[in-house]
Amino acid sequence: MDRTESKSDICKSAKRSISNKCGQTYIFPRITQHPDSSVSEKINTFIAAMESPSVRGVKRMESWTEVTLNKENILSLSYSSQLYGQVASATRSVHICSNLDLVSGDQIVLAQILKPGFQSKLPRLISENLQSKLKYKLPRYVRSLLSQKGADWTLKTQQSFLLDKQDLSLCFEQGELSDEAIGPIMVALPYTIISGLIDENGPLAFVLDRPISNTENDPENLNKIVAAPPPPPSTPESPVPEKTSQTADRIGSIDHSCIKGNVTHSISVVEYDADSPFICMVEYDKTYEQKVLWRSRKTKSFCHSNAEKLVKKYEEQWGYTCGRSSTLPDN
Repeated sequence: MDRTESKSDICKSAKRSISNKCGQTYIFPRITQHPDSSVSEKINTFIAAMESPSVRGVKRMESWTEVTLNKENILSLSYSSQLYGQVASATRSVHICSNLDLVSGDQIVLAQILKPGFQSKLPRLISENLQSKLKYKLPRYVRSLLSQKGADWTLKTQQSFLLDKQDLSLCFEQGELSDEAIGPIMVALPYTIISGLIDENGPLAFVLDRPISNTENDPENLNKIVAAPPPPPSTPESPVPEKTSQTADRIGSIDHSCIKGNVTHSISVVEYDADSPFICMVEYDKTYEQKVLWRSRKTKSFCHSNAEKLVKKYEEQWGYTCGRSSTLPDN
């Protein structure tokens, strides 16, 4: 079948809803109006299975699905779920990335869209561009983790990845790259960087011919977050601190953060010098652009316990517990 013959739509409205065992209801994207009913059934069955993780021992679950690409018969889906157990140690994150061929209904693998040899070339591209072109695509701690691992890390045979209008993102589960990782890690590689690796005869070749439109009027621009969690509480805006020579020589920090789908919430206690620490709450969006939501005044009478109280306050408002890492001694 020619790839242009499999035109189909993704449900924008509530075609189907499923209640999980925790009592919450979500509306999932589904294929409709596909010329081959067996293909649409195959894809919809896969999506339903992807969005039904094991909930044994789970007290509460938050799940959401995003359509990141629906172009040239490629459907890319990002599914995220936060599962809360009876105890804090039982809490876990689930992140599944899938790329489907709308002609056959099969999953697309990296070997279909990239040239032979990509297994060794992709890690090298990441290492070469980590502190330059990829700098603003990744949180600082992720860049640090990848720098430590260097070019020795290799891709899995069935490496998880996600496609969108601008990037190919490699998906790594919590702890897969480092035990210090907080939640899943997405390494976004712009098509402009990996253009030499994209197979001109593969399903992704269309990104080499022209940029993908981001206009809201594009009928195939279906980047909708389904059953998304409520946004964090609004906070008074404060000016972002100017970057000075001190910022590169910070003494250390205590970071409390949680990755929820495409958004990372982070409360950081940062010391730029011993006598002038301050507290900074940061949010990273899906492109990992940093947005300072709240910032305290610098003070000499600072105590880390104040930060702990602030963290607990926002944990209660957000409805989940942040992970914790520290490079500063408690005091």
